[in-house]
This record gives sequence, C-alpha cells and structure tokens, in this order.
Amino acid sequence: MTEAFFRVWKKGMTSGEAMRLAALQPCSRFWITPECVKLRLRYYGKHKYRLMRAMLEEIKLRLGGKTDIESIEQVVYSPAPQFYIAGDTARKIIQRELKRRRQCKRNNKH
Repeated sequence: MTEAFFRVWKKGMTSGEAMRLAALQPCSRFWITPECVKLRLRYYGKHKYRLMRAMLEEIKLRLGGKTDIESIEQVVYSPAPQFYIAGDTARKIIQRELKRRRQCKRNNKH
C-alpha cells in the first residue's frame, strides 16, 4: 500500500488524494483469506460494504462456479485489480507504515 502511495503521489496533489488513488491501484493479491472467502461467498449479496461486495464479485467471477478451497486459494493469491479498501483505511495503513519507518530510522541512528 505504501509503495502504491509513493507511486501515485504527484507534485501539487494532497496526501489524501494520493491515498485514495493508491487504494485503487492493482495489488499483488487479494487481502482476504481463502477461508474467509469460502464463508463470505454464502452471504455474498448481503454485505453492507460496497468494496467487500465488489471484491467478492471479482473473486466469484474468477472462480467460475468452483467452491473448493484449492481454487479459492489460487484466486486469492493471484493479483487483484485494486486493494478494495476505502480511502480512510488506506490512510490509516499508510500513516502506520510511515510512522514505523520513522521509528526504525531513529532507532538506527543511535
């Protein structure tokens, strides 16, 4: 997420805009576990969170009707078209990571 943030952040753009844009970038895999997908596919249309529904729709499409855990694992660990998280969640993740990096730098200087 942090790498995506720095990739999209351009001069003149606020950090909030960059964080929201970073959340829409492709990522290396889906953030949900295969076991969780198996459970949530049963209630797939009932999720109140738009991004969770969108992520499950993408996973369901890629599964092509298969429901075995091996197929679900293969899809979950494949590249995802976006992070499927809200801008506020992206902001929290990025800020936590930047804080951790600053603390590591400080600790290495002493």
